[in-house]
Amino acid sequence: MGHAARGTRTLAVPELAYHLLLVKHLPSFQRLYPEIQVEISLTDALSDILQEELHAGFRLGGLAAPDMISFSLTDPLSTAVVANPSYLNEHGRP
Repeated sequence: MGHAARGTRTLAVPELAYHLLLVKHLPSFQRLYPEIQVEISLTDALSDILQEELHAGFRLGGLAAPDMISFSLTDPLSTAVVANPSYLNEHGRP
């Protein structure tokens, strides 16, 4: 039989992606791969994955460097601007 996956994997992850995607999947990943330690750097900065010796990074939208392999983890997400009507009456619409 082959060797079990093991070692440390380092990820750069925007905080939003962590809360939307990773937090709910980490427990099952850790059950499947108990010998892999995941180090997560929560950052909204565009990390240079190779220079910072990271194993992977998460990006919001199409912000991946052209020399990196990327794929989508979700369908496109919608955004909305919301405000209290009294605020809009006082300050106008953005």
